[in-house]
Amino acid sequence: MVLVLILDVDTIIMSI
Repeated sequence: MVLVLILDVDTIIMSI
C-alpha cells in the first residue's frame, strides 16, 4: 500500500 501513498503524493505535487 506504500505505492498508493507515493502515487497520491505525486499527484498532489503535480497538481501544484
